[in-house]
Amino acid sequence: EVASRLKPPSSPKLKSKDKYHFIGKAMPRVDIPAKVNGSAVYGTDVRLPGMRYAAVSLAPVFGGKVKSYDRAAAMAVKGVEDIVPIPHGISVIADSTWHAQKGLEALKVQFEGGVTVGLGSEDIDNRFKTCLDDMGKTELSGEKVLDLEYEIQFLSHAAIEPINCTASVTDHSCEVWGPFQNQTRTLNKVKEVNSKKSISCVFVDEAQFLTEQQVWQLAKVVDDLKIPVLCFGLRVDFQGNLFPGSKCLLSIADELKEVKTICHCGKKATMVIRQSNGKTVVDGDQVQIGGNESYTSLCRKHWLKEFEKAKK
Repeated sequence: EVASRLKPPSSPKLKSKDKYHFIGKAMPRVDIPAKVNGSAVYGTDVRLPGMRYAAVSLAPVFGGKVKSYDRAAAMAVKGVEDIVPIPHGISVIADSTWHAQKGLEALKVQFEGGVTVGLGSEDIDNRFKTCLDDMGKTELSGEKVLDLEYEIQFLSHAAIEPINCTASVTDHSCEVWGPFQNQTRTLNKVKEVNSKKSISCVFVDEAQFLTEQQVWQLAKVVDDLKIPVLCFGLRVDFQGNLFPGSKCLLSIADELKEVKTICHCGKKATMVIRQSNGKTVVDGDQVQIGGNESYTSLCRKHWLKEFEKAKK
């Protein structure tokens, strides 16, 4: 609201090229080598003692349901232990991913029904054009009207990584691993599925990247659901400024515990410097993802010495 009342300058001063941090520079991603050589650990790579694996088959259209399947054929596959129906689909439980997938092939699932049966690109295109016409697109008129149409494919915003989840469920807790982007909804779903079980704790890593709103949401988990929340993260950035998430955590946390790091001089390290191509960086965004930077922990004395030296 405050920003909406500001009047932008008619001739803003542009940043000079010598102060560019990203434009015109190669910014190699630090995660690419691990993804290429196979050493990256994804959610689907989690392995726990005695765990079982599930291969799932879902209806090809929204709202579809299982019509038939061959349970006996699937159970005859080596390693298959059970067949479990799920909403709009079915799953095969086995002692390995391979056996689960082979069991799913033998299951020969057939589906029926669904609200999007027969829906294709032509139908989607017609629906879209009808909506534009209903909004008044065909009523455009005037002496000078430039009417351009651009079309792109209707693609799924799907993850490259296989959608997966690993859960360790006991009589007293449920611990979950997965590539989640919305921790709050994940927690609510875990609570719903395990309505008769308790969640012992919520663990949040890289807590400095939390927003103030997210920190308060976690506080409500503690206060309203009575579930402990453990947050681990940095206190300050490479310029010595508090991260917003860390600032809020320092303000409202019930308990603070410091994980000590040692500077090269032997004293406790309380600061970090950012380095790029072997040089200390003094300017830049507080959060930088995908760059080739590295961080070094230092005590306050040596951080200040290194920071001032880089500024000259």
